[in-house]
Amino acid sequence: TKVDFAAVELVVVDNDAVPSAREMVNALAAEAPFPVRYVHEPRAGVAYARNAAMAAAFGDTVAFLDDDEEAPDGWLGALLAARARLGADVVFGPVRARAPDSLVRHRRYFERFFSRLGPDEERVLDSYFGCGNSLVRRAALPDWTTPFSLERNHIGGEDDLLFGQMQARGAVFGWAADAFVWEDPAPGLAKRAQQRRILELAENARPNPVTIEKLIERPAQRGVARRKENRRTIQAAGEILGELRGQTFGREKSHAAFAQER
Repeated sequence: TKVDFAAVELVVVDNDAVPSAREMVNALAAEAPFPVRYVHEPRAGVAYARNAAMAAAFGDTVAFLDDDEEAPDGWLGALLAARARLGADVVFGPVRARAPDSLVRHRRYFERFFSRLGPDEERVLDSYFGCGNSLVRRAALPDWTTPFSLERNHIGGEDDLLFGQMQARGAVFGWAADAFVWEDPAPGLAKRAQQRRILELAENARPNPVTIEKLIERPAQRGVARRKENRRTIQAAGEILGELRGQTFGREKSHAAFAQER
C-alpha cells in the first residue's frame, strides 16, 4: 500500500548521553522525501526515549520501530491500511529476527525467541504485544505526550503497562499480518544479560511447565506451535542456561526440567 509522503514525518530519538547520532540523522534528512526530526534525549531509558518521540511527533497516528528493527518497503502502508479496515486503536505486526552469521549453535532457537509471530490473517486481537512494530492512534492514548511510565524506565514493561491501561478503557487492538519488520538482536553484553535473566526465570518456574512455556515463547506462538517443536525449544533453553552459567546441563536433565508431554 502506497503512502503519501506529504503526510509522513520521521522522528529519530538519540538516547545517548551525547548527541552521537546527530550527524547521521542530518545526512538522512538531506535525502529523505519527508521531514526528518532529530531529538536528543540524554536521560537513559526506553520510556524517556519513547516519550520524547511522542512529544516531538505531530501525527494523529504514530508508528514505532525499535533501534534493532528494519522495516521493508510497504511496511507503514500495511499498518495504516490494517488500522483503517479494523477500526483499531493500536495495530501490531510480525517481527522476524535475524541472528548474526557468527551464531551457529541454537540459531533457530534465538531467531524464534526474538521473533514475534501471530495469525496468518489480518484480524482484531483480544490481547496486545510490545511497542516495537506497532501503530498507535494518538487520540486513544491516556496521555498524548508522555504515555510511557517512567517507573518502568529501567526494568521494562512500560509498553505493556500502557497497552493494559488502554485495554481497560476499551481500546481495540489489531494484527497486520503483512506489516512485518526484521530484527537484528545485538550480540553484546546487554542481550546476553537479557537472555540469562529470561532463562533463569524459566528455571525458577520449572515446577509448572505451562508457566515456563509462557516465559520463553511469544504469546501468539503458544496456541499454534506443535508440542514436539515446543519441547525442542524448551530443551534448548535448558542447554543455553547451563552454558551461560558455566555448567554442564545435559539433554536428559534439561528435558526433564523444562519440558513435559501434555
